Amino acid sequence: MRPTKRLIALGLATALLAACGHKDKDAPLAFVPADTPYVFANIEAPSDDVRASAYNQWNLQLPGQLAQLKTLADSQEQVGHTNNANLLRALVKEVDGKKAEDVVTTLGMDPKGKMAFYGMGLAPVLRADLADPNAFNSFIDRMEAAYGQKFEVAKVGDQSYRKAVSAESGTEVVLAVVGKQLVATLLPSDAAEPLLRQALGLDRPEKNLQEDGRLEKIAKDKGYEKFAVGAVERQGPALRRHGAPEDAGGRRQDRRAGHRPGQPVPTVLRSRCHAHRRTFPVGQLRLHPDRRHPPGNALRHRPGA
Repeated sequence: MRPTKRLIALGLATALLAACGHKDKDAPLAFVPADTPYVFANIEAPSDDVRASAYNQWNLQLPGQLAQLKTLADSQEQVGHTNNANLLRALVKEVDGKKAEDVVTTLGMDPKGKMAFYGMGLAPVLRADLADPNAFNSFIDRMEAAYGQKFEVAKVGDQSYRKAVSAESGTEVVLAVVGKQLVATLLPSDAAEPLLRQALGLDRPEKNLQEDGRLEKIAKDKGYEKFAVGAVERQGPALRRHGAPEDAGGRRQDRRAGHRPGQPVPTVLRSRCHAHRRTFPVGQLRLHPDRRHPPGNALRHRPGA
């Protein structure tokens, strides 16, 4: 689903630009299951120069990204996905004309905080530290006004959250402030409560990625900087357990995501499986803080990754 990919990419870039910080039990990585099929996060803080370089790079790219979102919104409206088009235009209206630094402040994000973008099975989750939770809630209020429709407010236990349901794709965007962290995730519209609770961080995984130390090992083995490290799992238990477990007859289903036998998993959460398992480190993003306008792209794939 293209709108989802665009929103995820923009949200991930925003969170990464805001990210840095130290190890603690409530760090975003402490909520990431050790068997997540994909993850991109920061372990340590980037320097001020690196953060400034990232802001400069994003400021150069943002007009083109917004133009793509506008085109995508038009195409979604043409095929009858009006809610998707409205949401994309609301996002464009909120970000258009702002610099990267201003976007981070508008979202209430902590420039010296941490973030993690990862999969609960195949469902994407973004968790990031906030400097001002009220600013984030105000941002959502303005999104609703631009969207022209209130997001549904719901609760699981004592935790409230907002959601925007897309009937066309069978999914829902869930937004919440949990403690001093923002949580944004894309789930099936009929997601079961256990999946929702774990996505929000109300129930912790039995083993988390911070304890596992996999990203630290990747950074050490590859010589990566620790402000942007990731890994992708090609098939394996994580996809089967969280994504589509088999029933007694060998049929694929996804009870954790609220799916009943015989029902298809929404397209956005579907993936082809491979017969083997392997972890692929994500190529290091190298920034050039010593150059105001580096040749080519300031975010470069490190050779040999």
